[in-house]
Amino acid sequence: KNTTNTNIGAENQIEGATGNTLINGNKNTVKGNSRNLLICGERHEVSNGISNASVFGTKGKVLRQAEVVIGGGGDEEISELAGLNQTSVVQLIGATADNTPTDLTIQGDGSSYIAVQNNSILGFEVKVIALVSGGTAGTAGDYKYFEITGAVRVTESYATAFSQSTATIASLGTTGTVSIADVSTGYISVEVRGDGDINIEWFASVQLTENKLTSVTF
Repeated sequence: KNTTNTNIGAENQIEGATGNTLINGNKNTVKGNSRNLLICGERHEVSNGISNASVFGTKGKVLRQAEVVIGGGGDEEISELAGLNQTSVVQLIGATADNTPTDLTIQGDGSSYIAVQNNSILGFEVKVIALVSGGTAGTAGDYKYFEITGAVRVTESYATAFSQSTATIASLGTTGTVSIADVSTGYISVEVRGDGDINIEWFASVQLTENKLTSVTF
């Protein structure tokens, strides 16, 4: 038992190497190697190796680093699994100095992306700010504010099909383009492209809405 964890409730399972975690509820599961978690509600699951995340409601599943999840529950007669219906928010950061495609990472950690679930539809509403910090062709303070809306269909084998649109809400100067794209099998991110010799700092707030099937595959 890790004494840095607080367990308020019944039938909660906290696996090894989990620290600084507060559970207020029943029948929740925290996989190992996790830290700094807030879990409130019932039948939630936190995946292995997750840090700095929160989950509320019922039957939410934390799949991504530093994620805030609201579990949408669901009929116990259909499935007892967590994460079938939920909404969550993750934040991504990155930087560009040219027009090379660049995948933003969660909390700017350089390696964490948005995990997807198979046999699911993942809707996304993304707000992105590109802010110029300098460069030989850049003017500090130039910016562009984008909104991306759409969804991705994820098959049993994690093949993805995207449907999305991007709108520029406000801008000053030229600061590139954005889209949601694959990073690798099972992971997507906000892909950005800057402009040559312009230093741009990127920040994206991503709201995810998930619906996953267990009764059939596609």
